[in-house]
Amino acid sequence: MAAKSTAVSVIPKIPLDEAALILRELCEAIDNGLDLDAALLERFADAKLDVSNAVDRRIFFFAKIDEELAAARAVREAWKAKMQEWDAKVQQLKTLEDRIWAATKAVVEGNPELPYQGQYGKLAVQKNGGVVPLTTEFDTLDADTIATFGIEARFYKVGYSMDNAAIRAALEAGEDLPWARLGVRGTSLRVKPVPGGQP
Repeated sequence: MAAKSTAVSVIPKIPLDEAALILRELCEAIDNGLDLDAALLERFADAKLDVSNAVDRRIFFFAKIDEELAAARAVREAWKAKMQEWDAKVQQLKTLEDRIWAATKAVVEGNPELPYQGQYGKLAVQKNGGVVPLTTEFDTLDADTIATFGIEARFYKVGYSMDNAAIRAALEAGEDLPWARLGVRGTSLRVKPVPGGQP
């Protein structure tokens, strides 16, 4: 009877450059949504590696991953600082634009007889679209307010929530509600460009 072989096959150590390649493959697995747990079990199965190689590979991976983490965090912080700078710049420009629009609108409204026509276009103030603003004498509604102002049930919803649509419809239909009124549409400055006259 032939003797049973007891020889143990030795898996050669994987060079560090190949370990770096495996790390890149694992990162790609994360990006591609693959089963990372299965990939890790396959790569780090101790049954397939001698102890020394397994230890070296883990130490190498920990060091490389720490390096990648540090680099990623540095990039993130740099982008965060840059985004804060751009946010401040955007806010600064928006504030400047709003002030120029407001000042220009005031000039046009204050001197409507002037022809605000230039080479690039025309300035005009027009009424805003949409519904007329609605104002009530109170911000919140409760039983006491309903009783005090004599508010009909058709003007509020369950839980004492104002039914602005119903209130608006009544006011627009000519009903007199002493505790509510329609406002006046606002105006906005409009630039009407001249064809081909862009600056």
